[in-house]
Amino acid sequence: MKTIKRTTITERAVEEIKQYLLAGDLKPGDKLLTETEFSEQLGVGRSTVREAIRTLQAKGYVELRPGRGAFAVITSKEDELSLKDTAIQYFRSNQGSLKDFLEVRSLIEPYAASLAAARADQDICQTLQNIHSRFCLAADRHADHAELAQLELEFHSAIVSASGNKMLSSIFRQLCRTFSVYSENSFSAHNSIEATVKEHTNIIEAILRHDSLAAEQEMRTHIAISSDNMHNVL
Repeated sequence: MKTIKRTTITERAVEEIKQYLLAGDLKPGDKLLTETEFSEQLGVGRSTVREAIRTLQAKGYVELRPGRGAFAVITSKEDELSLKDTAIQYFRSNQGSLKDFLEVRSLIEPYAASLAAARADQDICQTLQNIHSRFCLAADRHADHAELAQLELEFHSAIVSASGNKMLSSIFRQLCRTFSVYSENSFSAHNSIEATVKEHTNIIEAILRHDSLAAEQEMRTHIAISSDNMHNVL
């Protein structure tokens, strides 16, 4: 007999709370049950409920208000569909400019990763590790898409900066606003957070072992996957 993993219990709690939201008894802005109440009704620990609520917050179903609790955002199937549709519409409306954005990224970021792998000293490597760890921790606690997008931007900016090439850094700074909006909508449209963690891990490991060729290839693969994901939702 296999032990039930905690993630499985959390996923079940997420589905149960989602059904509670979509049952038709709530409207947007209504306060949800407390962690204790959910815990008692679902028969799980409060930590599991807390993780489930954070997952639903990251997906846009609930809003967490410090000191006040969780409040409903998505309360119908129509709202649920519109959540993803908003992100998809962003990609459709900006398809041309985003294509240009991804092409520029594919030109400068793999080269920047290659230079970073060759040039990064111990302090820079530690900085990159710290940023990567913060992204992983945010993904683990199901941070909202805006926070994840900001951390992803910080991760990529740090790699470009670690290249030591000021011209590359200057060019990348011009992409930052588009990068943040693109990243946030990407997480909303196809929930690629777990895959992004893996891709970031591959990039950072190549840089830390000073493998320029691998760093360049891992970054190129990461951007290509991002581009493919965009086309898949159009």
